[in-house]
Amino acid sequence: MEFDINTPVDSLDKVPEQFRPIFADKPGEDGKFTVNPVFKGVAEALGGFDRSNKTLRAELKGKTSVDLSPLAEFGDSPADIKAAFDARVAELTAKGGDKAQAIEKVRGEMGAANQAALTAEKGRTSHYQSALHTMVLKNEALSAIASEKGLPDLLMPFIQTQVKVNEVEGKFTVVVLDEKGEPRYSGLTGAPMTVSELVKGMKADPKYGRLFESEVPGGGGMPPGAGRRVPGPNGGGGAADKTPNQKIAAGLAKRFPGHVGRM
Repeated sequence: MEFDINTPVDSLDKVPEQFRPIFADKPGEDGKFTVNPVFKGVAEALGGFDRSNKTLRAELKGKTSVDLSPLAEFGDSPADIKAAFDARVAELTAKGGDKAQAIEKVRGEMGAANQAALTAEKGRTSHYQSALHTMVLKNEALSAIASEKGLPDLLMPFIQTQVKVNEVEGKFTVVVLDEKGEPRYSGLTGAPMTVSELVKGMKADPKYGRLFESEVPGGGGMPPGAGRRVPGPNGGGGAADKTPNQKIAAGLAKRFPGHVGRM
């Protein structure tokens, strides 16, 4: 992401829409808007993923040039490697050995060294790619969770089981999957479902809804204690809860103690 979520801004208009819900509604004393302290952990995680993402991209991009390291034991440049090749062939043919066989033998030696290095490099590249995919996924998922005011640590494990990252020509796309592992489509647009739509659906689902911050005002606008019965002297309701007949009976009981019950 180009936007640095941890950098204060003088206007919320400068904050991408998906990140605005985690910013404070009012500026600080310096007139700058910053991330709401409640979502500080989310902001730090997003910033960390972004930095790591850029580092991994740079490393992978650097792998596009010709890498001669697999043949390092033969030389550091094409010319040195060619010289080492010729010297090895000359060594094998010095005592009358067949030149064609010597060439094939040296090629086999270089090929074996190259294959071993390529296998190791493939493993490292696969590790980098996996880490990069994970970061892309978490970056998008954290943005969606923040927008819906969810709890990242609790929601992330559930989201990760429902998505995967596709990479086409260096571009990454997070794909939401159905129960069969196939791409899931939006019921509203018919297009592939986005992570944001997935999170919105989880928020509306009673199973996951408790993992989001409640948007219902406490008390429904009623003052504290409103609608609550206040116990009377004998454990019953207060005067406001009594019927007219009960109020009359209570008054007579006070005036003629011990006689009302006999009437």
